[in-house]
Amino acid sequence: METGNQEGQFQNPADVIFVNDDGILVAEECNHRIQQLNVQTGNFVKRFGKQGSGDRQLKNPASVCIKSDGEFIVVVEYGNSRIQVFTMDGEPVLKFGDIGPERLNHPIACVCYEDKFIVTDLKNNCVKVFDSKGQFSHKFGEKGNGDGQLEMPTGLCIDNYGNLLLCDVVRIQQFTLEGTFTGKTSTVPWSVATMPDDRILVTGFNERGVKTLR
Repeated sequence: METGNQEGQFQNPADVIFVNDDGILVAEECNHRIQQLNVQTGNFVKRFGKQGSGDRQLKNPASVCIKSDGEFIVVVEYGNSRIQVFTMDGEPVLKFGDIGPERLNHPIACVCYEDKFIVTDLKNNCVKVFDSKGQFSHKFGEKGNGDGQLEMPTGLCIDNYGNLLLCDVVRIQQFTLEGTFTGKTSTVPWSVATMPDDRILVTGFNERGVKTLR
């Protein structure tokens, strides 16, 4: 993987996700774009986005995911403090989170679950939930290091039992989808994902590998 801004090159790739059996999408924070590559060959397929705050533009995309219906790409923009939704061809269809009283302040990650967008709001130290049209629904969490409190939340995922696993700078916490705290670990994480056998994969900000939790 080469460093640069040409097709197939990268500047600070922040997140990656499978888009189909052969393809991956990569969010490039410093090139302000999303690239699609063939995972079998490593060849460039297509890209969209360039630096800016308008439609079709991105600023420091921190993560990318596929909407639950599999038909839309969801991009979290750290720099523009918003979420943008695109077609699979990179055409913009929706943006939200950057206006109104519950605007985002440097979001990091998003998961789509049951027609909801669940977003970690880093600087507001909370999780915000939006409906399928990008309208604010509710939030949970507040600044602190107690159970159910958050200190700069980053990665999140939904496990095989419908629990929300949420990373902040001191641990992973488990919540219901309504925001009720149900458990925690002592691992210092950055991002988290689940495996089909219920094991949990964790990357740490200062770690040199991936940890596996049961």
